[in-house]
Amino acid sequence: MLLTRFSSKHIELLLEIEKKERTTAREQAIYSPFAFYMNIGMLKHYGLVYEDGIQANNRKMWKLTKRGFEFISYVRAIEEVLKNGESSQQKKESK
Repeated sequence: MLLTRFSSKHIELLLEIEKKERTTAREQAIYSPFAFYMNIGMLKHYGLVYEDGIQANNRKMWKLTKRGFEFISYVRAIEEVLKNGESSQQKKESK
């Protein structure tokens, strides 16, 4: 199952990128810089993030793709189901 390749840290990193709009290996607080590049490569492979240029200090900046934003919305819906028993989407459909 492809989903089992994602850890809670991957999800946290995607949420952090969403919150900050973009991040670099040094700015993020989830991984060490070396581990960040190992993990961002996987997220890039699945089309969830992309490189958005290079800062003056030669650090790559990373942003979420449209697919990354979609993925995060699904994660939030799953969290809502786990907490409340149903998602807001299910509530809308039942009305």
